[in-house]
Amino acid sequence: MCTFNRKLNYNKNAHTIKSTQSYNFATRSLTELTLIHSKWYCFDFNLNKYLKIVPINIADILFARGLANWIMDDGYWKKTHNTVVLCTHSFKESEVDLLIAALNSNFGLIASHNKQITKDKIYSLIVFSGKSNNINKLRDLV
Repeated sequence: MCTFNRKLNYNKNAHTIKSTQSYNFATRSLTELTLIHSKWYCFDFNLNKYLKIVPINIADILFARGLANWIMDDGYWKKTHNTVVLCTHSFKESEVDLLIAALNSNFGLIASHNKQITKDKIYSLIVFSGKSNNINKLRDLV
């Protein structure tokens, strides 16, 4: 996904009078990535930006490897409840419910839709049931 023509640059930092090294690279625009982008983002003309969405066919495209990557990227272990939490801040509540249904139908995992309230915003979270058989099933999958 990256070009192979790496270029090593030497720069002098005016503040420290030390030379530093940096590498430049560029990413390619691939048709495959454009297709993925079109499934996970839609353009909102009112906001003039792309919004992240959950594909309606998420149950057909969510596999164990994808769940593992999702947990590594947007998940964390909540020690006080002995469970895993997935941050789903940018999704609508209906999309979070769709994700929970896919987790249950695809993997038999039990999860709930929780909310995290801050001073100025309410965020959606997916919280897996902390029961040992559910967490063990999740561990075995990922």
